[in-house]
Amino acid sequence: MARQAANWLAGQVNGAGFVPIASGSRPDLSATAQTALALAVGDERAVADREVTYLERNATAYIEAEGTVGPGQLGILVLDAEASGANPRNFGGIDLVAELLATEQGSGPNAGAFGTDAQVAGQDAGTYDQGIALSALAAAGVRRTPEVQAAVRWLVDQQCPGGGWSLPDVADNPCNAPAPDGGPDTNSTAMAIQGLAAQGGLDSTVKNKALRFLRSAERSDGGWSYAPQTQNSAAFTDPDSTALVIQALIAAQVSPTSPDFARGLADPVRALLGFRLSSGQGAGAFFYPPGPGSPNIISTYQAIPALMGVTLSQVSPSGSSS
Repeated sequence: MARQAANWLAGQVNGAGFVPIASGSRPDLSATAQTALALAVGDERAVADREVTYLERNATAYIEAEGTVGPGQLGILVLDAEASGANPRNFGGIDLVAELLATEQGSGPNAGAFGTDAQVAGQDAGTYDQGIALSALAAAGVRRTPEVQAAVRWLVDQQCPGGGWSLPDVADNPCNAPAPDGGPDTNSTAMAIQGLAAQGGLDSTVKNKALRFLRSAERSDGGWSYAPQTQNSAAFTDPDSTALVIQALIAAQVSPTSPDFARGLADPVRALLGFRLSSGQGAGAFFYPPGPGSPNIISTYQAIPALMGVTLSQVSPSGSSS
């Protein structure tokens, strides 16, 4: 089913090697970078390689965030390079790994955080992107260096007492901020888990707290919404959040179909597959609720790695987190 989704996704990439914005001719660089990773994982390598070639020529435009380079964007390009066999240390003439490490704050209250305070305020850096960056560095073979250890410490320090992570950090979004607009969320938590696991920073205490948060945040159909499940939450399960949490569970060495995450006959994988379109022009793709409706490119590119059982840091042999 993941390969069927990848086949549909490959059809959204034009001959120039990018995903256009809507039905126009201008490139959606974010969708192109994310799609390239999903297609490489989903065995549509020829199309993924075409996208990576395009991204090499346009990397500078993609990685800009708040007037400087963004750690999340750099991390995604590192993962793209690793997944496609390109060199992340010479990607269109850019050493993505060095650029990513150079974004790390070396002192102050956010020592260890990738990205500037302005990027954090604009949510172009923070817990979510920190997880991406740590996963990307692991995929590129950068582990247990002083810089990585500082980045791991910063992310661990952002974990809320209830086990989740908030976006962009606990200073700007306290753990006790009222849901659904504030407090810890499932997406930031999933990325944090993946990044820490990739770098050996998911110790038993951090892991068990995180898993308790994900169990409490899970909805009755076995999936997740961005905001955790609460008595007053009107949110609904969505494929994007469910896919990211599945990847986090795999990174934490927990089966997404384990009894701990079963909800009667439902489980996270079944919940995710419930968003798959089985017929029509979008057959194989995933839709975003409340649907079912038209295929959604974001939901599709996020579902593919989860269904393939691949975490961010496992996109290449050198990136295995084992």
